[in-house]
Amino acid sequence: MKLPFIIFGFILTLVSCDQQNQNYSRAWTPEDKKFLLTHLDSSHQLVIESINDISQDQWNWKSDSNQWSVALIVEHLITHDELFFRELQVLTSLPQMS
Repeated sequence: MKLPFIIFGFILTLVSCDQQNQNYSRAWTPEDKKFLLTHLDSSHQLVIESINDISQDQWNWKSDSNQWSVALIVEHLITHDELFFRELQVLTSLPQMS
């Protein structure tokens, strides 16, 4: 199963950081945001389609104790998505820096 990890890159690039001043700025145009959100939604749908028809055994299967199951991978994606969302809320609510 190929899970799209493109979500990670899009979320991280929604806000850019000026490395010299450590100031956060909004770097995306409305068109950029629309593109990113469209692809984020597309990635979300691909994950849903990828896991929708697997059995409970497939969901929890691990080749050995050091590997992740599909369930653990999806849980990881959800947890990090929530963390990135919270971080974006904070960063995008900062006042615009000159």
